[in-house]
Amino acid sequence: MAEIALGAVTLLREVFLLSKFVAQTARSASRHQTEREALQAELDYEHLYIRSFGLLFFRVNGQFVEHDGLNREWLEKVAWILDGLRLAFADYAKLAGEKDDEYRQKSPFLNTALQTQPDSGLQLSDLFSNTGTFISTQAITSPQHPEDQDHKYRPSPSVAFDWKWALFEKKKLGQIVDSSRKWTHKLKELVQLTMVANPRFGTLSSTRLLQETGAEEARILGVSTHLRVREVNLDPLSIEGDNSLSLDARLDFPAHTTTLCLAQMNDDGATCDVLVETKEMSTKSRPEEERRVKQLAALLSVAGDSDLSTLSFKGYKFEPSRGTFAFVFDFPPDRLRSAPTSLHDIISRPRSVWSGLTLSQRFYVAQSISKSLVSMHAAKWVHKSFRSHSIVFFKRLDSTVDYRSPYLTNFEYSRATSSITQWTSDEDDEKNLYRHPDRQLPPQKSFNQIHDLYALGMVLLELGTWSTIAKIKNSLQERVGKDTFLNPETLADYYADVAERELPHHMGPAYAEAVLLCIRGNFGFSPNDQEFPLRVYDLVIKQLDPSNLVE
Repeated sequence: MAEIALGAVTLLREVFLLSKFVAQTARSASRHQTEREALQAELDYEHLYIRSFGLLFFRVNGQFVEHDGLNREWLEKVAWILDGLRLAFADYAKLAGEKDDEYRQKSPFLNTALQTQPDSGLQLSDLFSNTGTFISTQAITSPQHPEDQDHKYRPSPSVAFDWKWALFEKKKLGQIVDSSRKWTHKLKELVQLTMVANPRFGTLSSTRLLQETGAEEARILGVSTHLRVREVNLDPLSIEGDNSLSLDARLDFPAHTTTLCLAQMNDDGATCDVLVETKEMSTKSRPEEERRVKQLAALLSVAGDSDLSTLSFKGYKFEPSRGTFAFVFDFPPDRLRSAPTSLHDIISRPRSVWSGLTLSQRFYVAQSISKSLVSMHAAKWVHKSFRSHSIVFFKRLDSTVDYRSPYLTNFEYSRATSSITQWTSDEDDEKNLYRHPDRQLPPQKSFNQIHDLYALGMVLLELGTWSTIAKIKNSLQERVGKDTFLNPETLADYYADVAERELPHHMGPAYAEAVLLCIRGNFGFSPNDQEFPLRVYDLVIKQLDPSNLVE
């Protein structure tokens, strides 16, 4: 494993130095073309993310996972991503070697001794801690702008050459931003799954873990909120007695609603539009039900501040006349305050009315919802009602639908994995279409992540064939006769057959394999195993990347 760790260190150092150099380049040109400021900010962010990852990597000494074999696999994934980042910056490596003193001195690709002796004459933690290196406009010709006086980055004396060539590199820099964003996003996903699911951190509170990781680095790396979600799941008593999310406001919303709906909330005379979904009271005692509701509310409140694709949570209220708890959400920022459209509604519409999502949009939605669900699982949280009705899209202010931001809803059955399953069931035929056979007629096993992933497989099948599961089932029902009973196992086999037969042509063989794995559930690991989230990442999420279409 030492060789792999050394390789990861080598790539990490190289990527850090190149990302810094490219960010310097954009910063030097931004005063000449102010429209480049957004581009420069993107490059700064990519560099900052790599720096934060570097600090975390050396703080844990490359040992993110206690199990040596699993940590080896993790390091291999990191090295693969870092090499992708290195290639993203490759066009600038030659120029950096000619012009940047720091790169010439510290690059392991120019100084091969650094590849075999990673600490040779250089403290790596110091390399990632040093932030004062960006170029100012003084490096070109114009005087320093007033807003630069308090900028935290100082001009680098080691880079003194004509940066005007960068003014003609806008297209190339834009391509680098797109490529590096793709790879840093993969790194972010991997870090989130590893840290949140790692038993090494299982006994630490989120506060202590953030102190160990570094609060600022945890925020930049995107793990701070995920860790808080996990803490609420693992320690329900941490919210005991907390009624801050209980609402006193009056809510007006349709009766018998089963999905997210529009509502009005009146709080001390002030009325506003909100979104509501309900959770029916079970046969259990009111105190026990309130405890579960309070924990779910805490999860939704924390998750609404993260990239788990959940809506911002305002609070909950018991509606005794309806026998339900109402969960109240806000609209996404910069979106029309109108009813969202579900993925199920979009797929169900006739083609003459709705053209559907483009192929690239379908791949994007497939990956996005899969990442969100697996991240929930890593944080010890199961959804339990995952279906295309539960994935919604909102309209932008110009009334166009934003397909780049799918949101997960319908958390009426959701719970922490540590909570005891309630063994409840209903006779909702449409919901049963997305339920694992073990969770029907009535449930035979306690709900776990495998059952959520089966539902994910159903949604991915719908996306790939652009047909609802109900329609796919009906095609089999018509073939065998309307009076023939189709048991859940028979239907699951049929869905797998449809996926194996049709998806390779519509979405590619890798996508088809991911869907088949979700339906069949033969991941080779138990959901309780430490490596399970990483296995799902490899076997499902990576397979849904549209780049797999290029053979």
